[in-house]
Amino acid sequence: MRGYRPLDAVKLKVIETVDCGTCPVTMACAVEKGGNGYTYSCCGSTGFLMERPDGVELLMIDCGKHNFEQNDQVVDMPECPLCSGNALAIELLGLGTPARWLPTVHAQIPASVRLETFRKALPEAEELAARVQKRKAAK
Repeated sequence: MRGYRPLDAVKLKVIETVDCGTCPVTMACAVEKGGNGYTYSCCGSTGFLMERPDGVELLMIDCGKHNFEQNDQVVDMPECPLCSGNALAIELLGLGTPARWLPTVHAQIPASVRLETFRKALPEAEELAARVQKRKAAK
């Protein structure tokens, strides 16, 4: 499983989760190599850059059990893009590396709660994207 684009996930009723045996980065996790160093204190999620034939993609691993290193700089961030729902605005605006959300059975926040957060954040993200687009068009 490659995970879900946040904008695609909000349309789904059922979200598939992975466990350690089916996680696409299980070997890297086991040897504590390859994480991007961002482990969020709000939920334990982390990022992993994946090489794809069409480019690099950020896998937002929603797992409280992973073994990836933690960058002290993000410990104090109040909420990650998954907890805040900002992952939708980031995707709509095309900011940063394209990302996918990978829900796991070890997530501290259930997938159903994540989906509700995403659905609540969607109108505000769409409004922000429309304002940005309007400003760009006015220039």
